[in-house]
Amino acid sequence: MFLGGNADDDECYYEPPPLTAARFWLVTVFGSIISLVSVVENLMLFFLFASRRAHRNSHNMYLLLLAFFDFFVSLAYILLMSVNVLSDYLQNPRLVAMWFTYMVPMITISHIAMSSASFLIIAASIERYFLTIQSPTLRYVQNHRPQMAMAAILLGVISKGSICFEFDISHHPKCVGEMTEWQMQYREFVFNTPYHTIWRFWYRNFVTIFAPFFILTFLNIRIVVTLQSTTANGGVFAHLAGNLALEQSRRKAEAAKASARAATRTMVAVTCCYLISNIVNVILTIWEHVDKQTLFNDYLNFYAIAVDMVSLLTTLACACRLPIYLYCQTALRTEILNIFRAWYKWGMRRINPHAVFADDDDDYAMRRESSAYHTVTTSADSDKRRLSVSSPLLFTEAPPPAIPLRNGFITPQDKPVAIISAYQHVPRRSLDTLTHTNSDSSAGIKIIEKSGEYDDDLHSILVTGKETLL
Repeated sequence: MFLGGNADDDECYYEPPPLTAARFWLVTVFGSIISLVSVVENLMLFFLFASRRAHRNSHNMYLLLLAFFDFFVSLAYILLMSVNVLSDYLQNPRLVAMWFTYMVPMITISHIAMSSASFLIIAASIERYFLTIQSPTLRYVQNHRPQMAMAAILLGVISKGSICFEFDISHHPKCVGEMTEWQMQYREFVFNTPYHTIWRFWYRNFVTIFAPFFILTFLNIRIVVTLQSTTANGGVFAHLAGNLALEQSRRKAEAAKASARAATRTMVAVTCCYLISNIVNVILTIWEHVDKQTLFNDYLNFYAIAVDMVSLLTTLACACRLPIYLYCQTALRTEILNIFRAWYKWGMRRINPHAVFADDDDDYAMRRESSAYHTVTTSADSDKRRLSVSSPLLFTEAPPPAIPLRNGFITPQDKPVAIISAYQHVPRRSLDTLTHTNSDSSAGIKIIEKSGEYDDDLHSILVTGKETLL
């Protein structure tokens, strides 16, 4: 956004940025779609990892924190980049004024999130590297995983936290209602001071841009080479046939190795995605400090699009986390897909409360159909399984909790012994009103078999309190 006035003309003069129309479609349209997808994905990943202790106490803790910071990076893209370009495209002063109200804190948060995410990827890659080469340092790194994560976050805050003090936003009363009513510039201490030379140039560029890029490149190459070597030598294990205990132990070890390899592949893919998304940023940073005048004077349009691509690629990398996890980790893929299925079922049951899906287990299907009308419990029996079915609507106190049946249904093949008890007699009309059913049973209780029909024999003996075979 070019908001500075032209000193030779008018103080409120506004010059639109180059390629505004092209940047509108690239940033505001395409970039916003990618960011929204990334926001939803990382929000879901964060709650998935945060809600399960097994994830919080494993290497997935890094993925938990990475999802947290990716959420803010993607959200900041919409609020900073998309709204900025949209205000230039529409030339709307109100959007410009709104953008300036949150620009400074949001850009600070986004830079802290990006730097912290890169340091977290380094920490996770170091652990994966030690695991791959079977380093004796691995145990120490795993035991101090929370401390390493906190150090990565703290380093991100220290590196980029001072950004919020670098901007000076000024209001121009003469330009009220114009695009240049609010203007932004850097404070005096930012340029031509040791702060700029030492902190902004040397420290930030090398610690937050170059160092993560080349460190992750080295670690990724070493991990991939080691994994290939391990895979090539994987058939050297001695056969343990004839010894069942040793064979089972070997299988468990192989399963653990497969899980570790899947986690390592995940981290390698995440790192590669990070490196690809930061190539443009590294090239631009080098160019800016080698020949800034040529870049700004001769390649201004290229520079404008390249800067937009840096932000877009960063957000795209955040959106690629979930597909990477789904592809690389089978267990995590199953867990995430189950969440999607649960959300779908929840939405459908909001429409139809009695909906039963094909992948529901039998126990759940039976309880969905009948839990509103009866309670099923079991009693211990050394010979046969004994069941008790009663109507909770006949009592003022809460009924005993339901315990799942085997296969979820009472079937003629199973023939369990059932104790069917009605603890008090209720007029049919009252019971029909309570259970919202017009079945012929005097107790008005639905018991659904696999055939989907009512069990009339079970209904007929409901009020007798007798013990019978179904």
